[in-house]
Amino acid sequence: METPPAEAARRPWEALLPLAILVLRLAFSTRQPFYLDWMVVLSVYWILHVFLSRTRAMTAITAATMVILFTIYLSREFEQVLDTLMLCR
Repeated sequence: METPPAEAARRPWEALLPLAILVLRLAFSTRQPFYLDWMVVLSVYWILHVFLSRTRAMTAITAATMVILFTIYLSREFEQVLDTLMLCR
């Protein structure tokens, strides 16, 4: 069964509305810079994925998202990992 064209065109917007609300809520309610919140990074990635999924730029965007998420992890959790492994004295 095929999806009618009007309904198929509306589907990306249905996915974007909750993500846009989440990004705006997190951007204005936290004390830290919003780009350091991993939920904001993933939400922005998903928004870009909806619009750019059929382009070559998506590979670079995915790689940049992974680097940003890894940087956020390192800045917040790396010392805890070292303590857990007893490598930090």
